[in-house]
Amino acid sequence: MLVPKDAAFVLHINTESLTSKLSWSEIQQTSWFKGLQKGLQKEAESNDSLANKLLADPSSSGVDTKKDFVLFSRKHNGGGYMVFEGFLNSQATYEQTLAEMTKKKPKEIKKSGEFSYMVPDSKSVVVWNKSRFAMVSNAKMLGMGGSMPGGLMRNRNLSNENVEFETDSLLIFGQQALTLEGDNLENDSRYADLVKD
Repeated sequence: MLVPKDAAFVLHINTESLTSKLSWSEIQQTSWFKGLQKGLQKEAESNDSLANKLLADPSSSGVDTKKDFVLFSRKHNGGGYMVFEGFLNSQATYEQTLAEMTKKKPKEIKKSGEFSYMVPDSKSVVVWNKSRFAMVSNAKMLGMGGSMPGGLMRNRNLSNENVEFETDSLLIFGQQALTLEGDNLENDSRYADLVKD
């Protein structure tokens, strides 16, 4: 997965390792999963076929659930954004799933070069190409107060950065996440060793 070297936070999800320890069919038998399923059906006030389909088989969304996922946040020009990225097993199925998810308030699938994208709301963008996807949204980043000599904190005043990016910026961040070259964490041996472990 491509993660910028200056990411503030990274969560790597190794699905191959997780599913080797606990299968989806075992997860479906748990009480919390059954509760989630009932809650989704109740919230939809009807038998939501898409939700049931995805709960029965998440890979039916077009997302490749056998490959890793990454969530990272990054500070940029006084603001911050968060990216959740993964791989696709079918671009067409993924687009069909997005269309189905937004059918009550249809969202247009647009093109930008080799990328397709959708703007679900004013604070997020979903970007994808033939093999990968990225969901990008604004994220509040905490700033730390000053420090005293010796590294002791002088001031525990945490402040939220207020800059929010427009959808055109979020689109660019998503495209960069899917095409990041050179200066990324994959080229850092410490990160590679951590993922390997």
